[in-house]
Amino acid sequence: INSGLDGGMALVSTQTAPAGTSSIAFTSGLGDYDEIVFYFTNIQHSSDDKILSFQVSTDGGSSYGVAITSTNFYASHAWSWSNTAQVSYDASRDLANSTSYQLLTQSSDNGGTITGSNASGELHMFGCASTTYAKQWYARVGNIFYIESVIDNFTGGFINSASAINAINFKPDSNTFKGTIAMYGIS
Repeated sequence: INSGLDGGMALVSTQTAPAGTSSIAFTSGLGDYDEIVFYFTNIQHSSDDKILSFQVSTDGGSSYGVAITSTNFYASHAWSWSNTAQVSYDASRDLANSTSYQLLTQSSDNGGTITGSNASGELHMFGCASTTYAKQWYARVGNIFYIESVIDNFTGGFINSASAINAINFKPDSNTFKGTIAMYGIS
């Protein structure tokens, strides 16, 4: 993989969560690159109607709860009950200088009506090492809604802290999940 930037992309870490995992944290390497990219592959929740989320830390992962401001919209196509397509702004995913976990998907299935359904996508974070500026980020994650709808989620915002971001935690909004998250750095 080459980003087209001088340093290209370097794999920093990969974590594969077995079924029953409550969260995945990355606690090193975030400040070593200008841009960090997380790739989510086959994230599957332990029960229906769960949502992948993240929050960051400035204290090495001792606590997660840095203020985030964000917005979200999504495109969807439901084929089983209405055969409709739409693009929607979702204010319920917005954070306004909140220390809550940021939601990255709409409700995801655990494979009930669609065998092997999951969420996959990416999160880009910029300038995690900065002790001067807020940190910009954006995510695009696709998932299958349990009643047979595909959803393409677009979320973006900034982390409102002049402290360096040195840890990030991913988890479902409740219950557990499984899947792989890989972290790449771009110089």
